[in-house]
Amino acid sequence: MSPVRIGVVGVGALALRGIIPHLTQDDVRDRVVVHALCDPVIDRAQASIDLDDEGVAPVIDWNVAQRRIEEADTRSGRQRE
Repeated sequence: MSPVRIGVVGVGALALRGIIPHLTQDDVRDRVVVHALCDPVIDRAQASIDLDDEGVAPVIDWNVAQRRIEEADTRSGRQRE
């Protein structure tokens, strides 16, 4: 089975000190892959890539992420309030 690819939205202190390090440990790498990071401060997201020795795929600008979410909602027929 392929690992689940996830994106972390918001890479502040909690994500940097707890969530990302936990999700990149050897005991979960076969089940979960951090695929993208997103933060309103693009430099913070870019800097957090160094935490993972194999690197995290793309860093996504907050505005790009929001646009992609809206496009996915439109394709699925879901309306946000």
